[in-house]
Amino acid sequence: MIRQLFISFMLVVGVPSTTVAASFDCDSSMTETEIAICADPELAKTDRILALVYQSTLGLVEAELLPSDSADLLNSQRSWLGVRNSCADDANCLAEAYNSQLMHLTEA
Repeated sequence: MIRQLFISFMLVVGVPSTTVAASFDCDSSMTETEIAICADPELAKTDRILALVYQSTLGLVEAELLPSDSADLLNSQRSWLGVRNSCADDANCLAEAYNSQLMHLTEA
């Protein structure tokens, strides 16, 4: 329930920032995928939201408020990054990958 409230809040209020930035440094992005994310304001915003949701979920797991293992969560995120990176610069594929991971992280 906490995660659903958090994601709803983030989607309504948005990520606080004067510019839309990804969760990583776009000035040093090297891969085709990172360049595509930095070039698309919606993808960059979604990337930032996903990073916040991931960190929030990890905090809940580490505080033992969620019945999961932080190693499992980390492995899941690493696996997802492989899926995301396989999209290369396909914005539709990237959006789908992000939406899928957000759903995964926020499911009860």
